Formats: sequence, structure tokens, C-alpha cells
Amino acid sequence: SLAPPLGAAGAMLKRQPPTPLKAERRPGVKSELVVKRELGAAKLEAKREEEEKKVATKLECKAERVKAEGSAVAALLQRGLDLRSLAAKREGRVKAEMRIKAEKGVKAEKGVKREQKKARRKRGSAGKPRRKATAARRQASREVMNREVPLSNELASVLGAPSLSRPEAVKRLWAHCREEGMLNPEDRREIVFNERLASLFGRATARMTDLLGVLMPHFDFASQAQPGIAVKRPPEPASKCEVPSKRLCKAEELLRIKRDFAAKLERSAAAASASRAKAEAPAPTSGVTAKAETAKAEAPKAETAKAETVKAERAMPSPAVVEDLAREAMLRLTRMDLDAVTLEVSLPLVALPADLSLEAAASPARPELPALRAPCRLVIGEGDDGAMCSRGEVAIAGIEASAAYRVAVALRAGAAEAWSFEVGVPQRAEPGRWSASETQLWCSALQVPELVRKVREYAIDGATLLALGDEDLAAMGLAAPFLRRRVLERIQALRSGGVGQ
Repeated sequence: SLAPPLGAAGAMLKRQPPTPLKAERRPGVKSELVVKRELGAAKLEAKREEEEKKVATKLECKAERVKAEGSAVAALLQRGLDLRSLAAKREGRVKAEMRIKAEKGVKAEKGVKREQKKARRKRGSAGKPRRKATAARRQASREVMNREVPLSNELASVLGAPSLSRPEAVKRLWAHCREEGMLNPEDRREIVFNERLASLFGRATARMTDLLGVLMPHFDFASQAQPGIAVKRPPEPASKCEVPSKRLCKAEELLRIKRDFAAKLERSAAAASASRAKAEAPAPTSGVTAKAETAKAEAPKAETAKAETVKAERAMPSPAVVEDLAREAMLRLTRMDLDAVTLEVSLPLVALPADLSLEAAASPARPELPALRAPCRLVIGEGDDGAMCSRGEVAIAGIEASAAYRVAVALRAGAAEAWSFEVGVPQRAEPGRWSASETQLWCSALQVPELVRKVREYAIDGATLLALGDEDLAAMGLAAPFLRRRVLERIQALRSGGVGQ
């Protein structure tokens, strides 16, 4: 409103709208937006081409790798085929060489046989074929093996017969060695001879297959053809006799066979008559046959007497048997209380006497105290080493806590009596005064071998035992917690005066 008036021209100009300005475009010049678009498209194209090149490169590498692997596999297959063909050629060559050698050997063998045949033909003898083992021949061999042969005096006294066949002698010797306990426990096929048989056979051991060779020097084959011994049966005429020559006629052959057969019958009859005469004559005081006959007659009586002796010893054993059992009896302390002890008794598993009885006796060290006794009963069980044995447990009650005792077991059978070795029981009133041996005896009743071994190794006495703790037991090798608890409970019972067993 403060502007000066413009007049008519100015009013006209004021009424006209303003003309918009247009951008001038220069020919051949692109806009900035177009340039940016073209640059982006170029970059995308370059990136796409680069990616295509990378993919093409990867595909080419993969194709080359597959091709290389295929060539390696093909080379490996080709090598295998070459080796197979080479092995086939070598095998064929070896077979051909073996076939050639075989043909040469057959030809050489045929040539040798032909030459031998020609030589025999020149000598005028075609050669006799080897005779086959017929049933009659096998039967004759069995008869020879089963024929009784006189034995030596020593062997006859062992086997209980004057004459035996070879198989029977082997059987009897094996049975004798088995009954006498001569079989090797580690190898039951081997025999360990006792002093008598070792001096007889000249060796300490022999196996089953060696028995015939061991017995051969004790067979008296020279006396087999003497009168009184079984004579070989004469062979059958004609069929089992060889013809000495083809020039003999049939009549002469039959005459010879009859003459031989008659001579053998006469020899057999003479031997039989001599045998009867010898049997009727009084028995000689010496000689192989007389001693053998005496041993044969006395063998059943000896066996019967031996069985009766064993039965009598079982019913009424001798003092020596009871003493041997007492010597082998084992005692072990298994429980120790203030006024009672328990022991375990074990005996070897042998033929025990029928009326065997056991009684444990505890003898005090103080003479004013009485001795205590308790019976013991045996049962069959397994020992500590796994072997079967006769075991029993006996408890002796009423013993004095302040006194030491010696415990032993008496074995009685009939009128025989024997005592086992003694086991010491220390006084239980004052365990702190125990010696190392008494402490070891108390620990053995706990059945803890590690503790017994350490107590013996370090000579631990009663005072040291009462001072042991959990750390001490662990350091001594008692790794199991339940073992340490058991030992600590017993030690605590010892401290309180109850022994705790």
C-alpha cells in the first residue's frame, strides 16, 4: 500500500500471470539422474559378469578334479587287471612246469619198472607179488599177541600171575599203578614209579604208550617153548603150507604135508604129557614157574587180606593214624571275648575213622584256675585254599579274662588219642600290656589280612594298637571304609574293656 502507483501499464503487467522458467537442455549432455542410472546398471552388469566368471572357474576346476580322479581310478583298475593277468600267466607257467615234471617222473618210473622187469626176465624169475593181509593172517597175529608169555619173578610178584599176554600185562601194570596212586596228578597219562618199580624197570617215569617197551625185558620168550608152557597150535594142512617147488608132484606134496603134521602132533602130545607129569610132581623150591605159580595162588589171598586190613583200620585205627591226623589238624582263632573264645578246626579230607571224636581243651596259665573242655563236630566244607576239607567250630565259654590260656584239640578213635598243636589266647583284661605277638593274635581273629601283615611288619604292641585312628589305618593300607570301621569298633571296645569280639 505504500508502493507508488504504476499507472495503466503497470496495472496491465500486474494482471498477467508470471511465465514459468524452463530449463535449458543442451544437446549431447545427459542429466545427472540418467548418469547415475547408467552407472548403476554398468556396475550391476560388471558384478554379474564377475560372478559368472567365478562360477565358470569353479565348474572348470571341479571338472578337472573329477577328470583327475577318474584317471586315477582308471589307472588303479588297469594296474589291478595287469597284476591279475601277470599272476594268471605265472600260475599257468608253474602248472605247465609241474605237468612236465610229472610226465617226466612217470616216464622215468615206467622206464625203471621196465628195466627191472627185463632184469627179472633175464634171471628167469618173474618176482613174487606181495601178499596181502588176509583175515586169517590178522587172526594169527591176534593169537600171537594174546598168547601167554612167562614173566620174571619180580614182575610176577607185582602183577600176581606167572605168565600173561602182552596186552594183559600192560593192563594189569596200569591198574596196579593207579591203585597205588602213582599217576601224575598234573598229567594222568604219566606214571611216576615208586622205588620198587623204578629199580625194577630202570626208570622213574613212563607214559601209557611206553609200558610195553618197559615190560619187554621181563618177558621170558625163551621159556615159551618148554614143556608145560602152551605150545603153538599146528597150522592147517595143505591150505596154509607153501609148496617148496613146482616140480614136486601132487602125491609127494600131500605126503610131505601129512608127515609134517604127524610130527607136530607127536611133539604136542609129548609136551602135554610132560606138563601133566610136572603138575603131579611136588612144586620145586626155586625157579621162575614155581615162584610165579605161588604168587598167582597167593594173589587173591593177599588182596583179600589187604581189604580186610583196611576195613579193620577204618573200624579200629592204629595210634599212628590218629597221630597223623592230629599233626595235620589246623587251628585258627576266630572270636575272642572277655569270657569265651571260638576256634576253627580243619582236617584233610581223607578216610577218617568211623568213631573219631574231637574235644577242645583250654588250659590256663595260672594253676589255680580249672581247665575247660568243649566238644567239636566236623562237617565237610571248602578250605581257605579252595580245597575240600573237614571243618568244625568249637566255642569254649567261662574262661577268666585276666588269665592267658593254651587251647588244643584232642582226637580220639577207639583206644587211640592224640593232641593237636596249641593256640595261645592272651589275657583280655588289660590289652594295653599285650606284646606284639599277642596283638597279632588278636588281629588275626578280626580276619583282616592287611592289618595282620602291618602289625607283624611294624611289631605293634597293645599300647600302640589302642592309639590307632582312622588316618593310621588308612595309611597302613586299609582302603575299604567298612574294614576301617570294623577295626575301629573293636579298638574302641578294647579301650572300654569289653574286648569287642
